[in-house]
Amino acid sequence: MSELGFSGTKAASVVGISYRQLDYWARTDLIRPS
Repeated sequence: MSELGFSGTKAASVVGISYRQLDYWARTDLIRPS
């Protein structure tokens, strides 16, 4: 079974935020990569 996903940069672009914002949220446990 293959898994599909997005890189951090692509995920940030898709939702309209900067990569730095995504990184901050991940470091503060607001969101978690799955």
